[in-house]
Amino acid sequence: MDKLQQKKLKCQHQCQQADEQYQTAITVLEQIRGNWEQETEIALQTLQQLEEERMTYARNSIWVHVNITSVNLLRLDALCEVVRKSLESVDVAKDIQLFINNEQTGCVKPETIAYESFCSKNNISFLERQLLSREMDENKEEEVFNDLYESVDDDFFDDYDEVAEGKGDAIQFHVIYDYTAKREDEISIRNGEILYVLEQIDTNWLKVRTEHGKTGLVPANYIEELI
Repeated sequence: MDKLQQKKLKCQHQCQQADEQYQTAITVLEQIRGNWEQETEIALQTLQQLEEERMTYARNSIWVHVNITSVNLLRLDALCEVVRKSLESVDVAKDIQLFINNEQTGCVKPETIAYESFCSKNNISFLERQLLSREMDENKEEEVFNDLYESVDDDFFDDYDEVAEGKGDAIQFHVIYDYTAKREDEISIRNGEILYVLEQIDTNWLKVRTEHGKTGLVPANYIEELI
């Protein structure tokens, strides 16, 4: 019980520290979100102002150009009048709003990040139950392992060592295709090499040992059992 009590106090202390760090991170994140929102609003207002200035400048420039053309080329006056009427119908505010309606990604601001406490009484009780359950599982697992170890003969471990060294009842295979290892748990093999199969991982991979004692995985279709 003393051991459990110490673990409980340690877990509570760690939980409080984690909760304080979490609360600090939430505060900082909320500040960053607020700054982002303000800067985004300023940037959008600036971009809208620039777009209004651009469109106003373009309209005025075309108007001046049309007036000059109309004065110098009377025969084009009718066409210029059509252009002027088109320019008169230009409404910067409506065009901006039309662009917003067609290209907007949303008008809802991100929600405020709320703080959630993970150190409430209910959570502490849950942690205590989890800690007690884990302690009981560890004790039970140790008892089962001890009983199993005592029931196994020494000959079992000797036979296992022989198989692991490529002796005893290990099955001999020979390599029929060269293979270069592509991962850390694989080994490279060459045609004609003798291997001892230790374990079948799945239908495509086998764990083998070479005659030099090196172990690793190889493709099952790259080797063939010796008859």
